[in-house]
Amino acid sequence: MGENILRDNLKNHSNLFSGIFLVLTVLICFVLTFPLEGIGLRNLAISSAENDELIYYYETSGVVDYGIPQGYFGYTEITARTGPFGAWSPVLLINFCILGKLFGWSLTKAVFYNLISLMLAVFLFGIFARPNKTQTVLLAVFLASYTFLMYGVLSIVPEITCYSYTIIFVGLIYSAFKDNKTYKIIFMFIIAILLTLMRPYYAGFMIAASFFLYRKYGKKSLFCSVPLFIATFYGFFFIGINFCAGNPISGWFSRYIIKVEKNIGNMFMCSGISVTLLSGLGSFVKRLLSGFYLMAQQLKVFFVDRIWGRNYFMFFYIFILLIVTYLRSDSKKRDDAYIRRLFFLVYFFLMTIAVALYFSGWVADRHLAEFVVMGIVFIAMEAGEAYETDNNVKSIYIHPLALALEIGLIFSVIMVPNREREYVTENFTREVEETRELLKKEMPVVPTKGRPSWDNTVLWVYTDTVDGEEVIVPWRSLYAIPSGYAFNLVFKDDWFDEGYKLSSKYIAAASGSNTEDRCIGWGAEKIADYCGVVIYRLR
Repeated sequence: MGENILRDNLKNHSNLFSGIFLVLTVLICFVLTFPLEGIGLRNLAISSAENDELIYYYETSGVVDYGIPQGYFGYTEITARTGPFGAWSPVLLINFCILGKLFGWSLTKAVFYNLISLMLAVFLFGIFARPNKTQTVLLAVFLASYTFLMYGVLSIVPEITCYSYTIIFVGLIYSAFKDNKTYKIIFMFIIAILLTLMRPYYAGFMIAASFFLYRKYGKKSLFCSVPLFIATFYGFFFIGINFCAGNPISGWFSRYIIKVEKNIGNMFMCSGISVTLLSGLGSFVKRLLSGFYLMAQQLKVFFVDRIWGRNYFMFFYIFILLIVTYLRSDSKKRDDAYIRRLFFLVYFFLMTIAVALYFSGWVADRHLAEFVVMGIVFIAMEAGEAYETDNNVKSIYIHPLALALEIGLIFSVIMVPNREREYVTENFTREVEETRELLKKEMPVVPTKGRPSWDNTVLWVYTDTVDGEEVIVPWRSLYAIPSGYAFNLVFKDDWFDEGYKLSSKYIAAASGSNTEDRCIGWGAEKIADYCGVVIYRLR
């Protein structure tokens, strides 16, 4: 009798069981990382995989400690703008900023915030989507296999926010197909709006939310969904032009973006959109073909050196799976499964066009990872449902192909390399922490009143020359810079023009480099020399 009660409870609360199972999957992957990699949390947190994470970390620390970063983020001092943020939408930092304000901000805390975000996402997915046992197990296997995702958790990677919101949104799609309640639609719009303000290609989720609103309230819902869609899409460009170092668009459309005040220096990230859509059909086709060629090159590289082709391969592998999944549908019925499968297939196709037009080379990799997460969640749900419910004749032929591809998906996500991490030593971490305490005294932040200052900006020389050889400045050492500071990045040390007067008050370069020689020649004051990096005060 007790077994029957337990069985009934599990059946009645299958969504809770699925949510907890997925949470445990993420947690176990997190815990196992440390013995498998042989590194502690403190050293792992500072071992950022990509230098973007350094920017994200200091943008967040500026918001948490001062309301806004106190210096200018940008590139070569030309792209510093009216706002204090870097080239990416600051909405991407929303989870970090909220949790940082509530519980404090540090490298190790950022790792736990990512972990909490992902665990909460998979739990809510289980609650909303109510996956069956097959779907739950498949999704757990896919997520655990995709180590690229788990290594994002172990870094200062705000894209985990995108991954988490995407997982919740897909769960809401499945839930709304079963029971289209108003609160779910509202929740979908909130997530879709936030995601679109982070990345404009998430506007596809706005369309999905609008579909469910239309399904519930009919044509009158368009008076709500259409203005929301336009306002959100406009909002992304408004934020980009007024608050970020990189202008996301140029051409005639930029004239219609309200500017807080006149901006200067639109040289960085300026813009694929005007080149393609505003320069005629010939330029459009040329750029499109060029983009497809670059995609093919990335896929080719994957089979030689998987590092740079990692998510390109996964994106197109999932695209093929989506086509096969769509072929499972009965187009005559046009039921919920058909609509879902068609939506995601079209969404991935449009993203393929967007990547070809706007991105280039490996730059798209982190963006495509967001679609890989979306894809593996969707494939897990569709595969788990298909083998139990699809009975049409063509499934007899499609099932074996789909099964082979789904097994291949597990292998493929395992083969996608982790983010390239160069683990630091305990001595390195200790020296960075000790230097941070020193620099708090040597270069205290000068608080500003709602506006960044060059006095709180460090010019970061990314590639420097030491003894005639080009070296990458050990940028992980820059985590010693006090909270509130911002970085302006110079890609090569030969950028400096003797006639150009630097605006940044501080400069970070490789020890014993050409840049250090210039600083000495300028009469700058050395305030720190540690972990292969020197910090000079220029004035």
